[in-house]
Amino acid sequence: MKRLVLITLLVTSIASAGWFRTYGEEGYDVGNCVQITSDGNYIIAGNKADSMWLLKVDTSGLIIWSKTYEGYANWLEETEDGGFIVCGSPDLMKVTSEGDSVWAQDFGIDAQCVQEADGGYAVTGYTGFYGDTSWLIKTDAVGDSLWSQFYANPEHNRNKTYFLQTTSDEGYIMTGTTEIMTEDFITGYLWLIKTDFEGNVEWTKEYGTGQEADLYSGYCVTKKSGDGFIISGQTDVGGGLWLLNTDPFGDTLWTRNYGEGIGFSVREVEDGGYIIVGTSEDIYLTQSASIGDLWLIKTDTAGDTLWTRQYGGYNTDIGQCVQQTGDEGYIVVGETWSFGVGQTDLYLLKTDSLGLLNIEEKPVIKQPKNWEIVSSLGHETVLRYWDMLQGFNAIVYDVLGREVDSITSSASATTLRWGSGFPSGIYFIQEREHKHIHTERVVIIH
Repeated sequence: MKRLVLITLLVTSIASAGWFRTYGEEGYDVGNCVQITSDGNYIIAGNKADSMWLLKVDTSGLIIWSKTYEGYANWLEETEDGGFIVCGSPDLMKVTSEGDSVWAQDFGIDAQCVQEADGGYAVTGYTGFYGDTSWLIKTDAVGDSLWSQFYANPEHNRNKTYFLQTTSDEGYIMTGTTEIMTEDFITGYLWLIKTDFEGNVEWTKEYGTGQEADLYSGYCVTKKSGDGFIISGQTDVGGGLWLLNTDPFGDTLWTRNYGEGIGFSVREVEDGGYIIVGTSEDIYLTQSASIGDLWLIKTDTAGDTLWTRQYGGYNTDIGQCVQQTGDEGYIVVGETWSFGVGQTDLYLLKTDSLGLLNIEEKPVIKQPKNWEIVSSLGHETVLRYWDMLQGFNAIVYDVLGREVDSITSSASATTLRWGSGFPSGIYFIQEREHKHIHTERVVIIH
């Protein structure tokens, strides 16, 4: 009997050290947030086709429960009573530990991040299609608004906050982007806002060159164990994935650029360094619609790289959120266009302390393609293809995975234009040749 127990523990230890799983069906299924629950398992918030999706899994990734709701989810936190608070659409929703909905509230914002605070909740987001104004709303325990504050640079016409944390002085720190948008270009700054406990601004900072068409964005801010903040994001100036370290007043201590890509989430870890997750391609800010892998970067306290890992296949794979686990490994959630059964699937990875999955991985062979996006950002996109004797056929999806158009041509090689007349936003052009699927992202801006 003792021998059987030892073998069982050994197998469990090996299984939990590193693994990855995909979850989903046909359609657009993604994971936006993962948290470690008080019982040691994982709770995930994401979207399943056109629905909000909450998924609880055990430490091996096996599903404990899975529930969908009307709307979509951007972030969630476990609450003191063992339930969860979720933001997205509806702006706030409270569920029990088993995922049963308790109440929901809408404030008319695009809610991006929520934190439990002072017996209630603080939620940040923005209003307007382009994000003209950022908001911070404080609620009581049942989601009724106690106060709200809005923030906007009057000289800029786009102001968005993506992430929020409470601070040690019971105030709030938020990050996002503030931009000047014209018909010809966008100039953007990474934006940091510090407020008091009632949302009154104590200071704001903008980081960027201010040069025409130079873009900076902040996607995640984390309090450091000492004083100050660490922010992950993106810039198209001199590279992509950007890490910013500030003092308690937002003054820059150092910045690091790790090459082309985006940092969607950053966390300080046990050794005082940082773990960053995102994707290895600039899928938002550049003219390129290249395929990227989910990208995990571990740094020391000075932001210098200790190791990096990339996970993915022949298509785009993205990491949205990372947390350090009790065994000093990492749990990561995002989306995969390379694996699974649908257009995209929710992608969950558990790594060891070095970012390794500890599984035998087959080499990924990227399929050759005979079409490309020449221009992926603008009023329309330009697509070129060649050596297609049967012509070109593709389906266009919007960001929610809905089919919105098709692109067809009977010529064996030509250049096509698409997007004129479609609303501004992110779209996906998917072409299938035999069993191979190739997808490119494009951004339409008017």
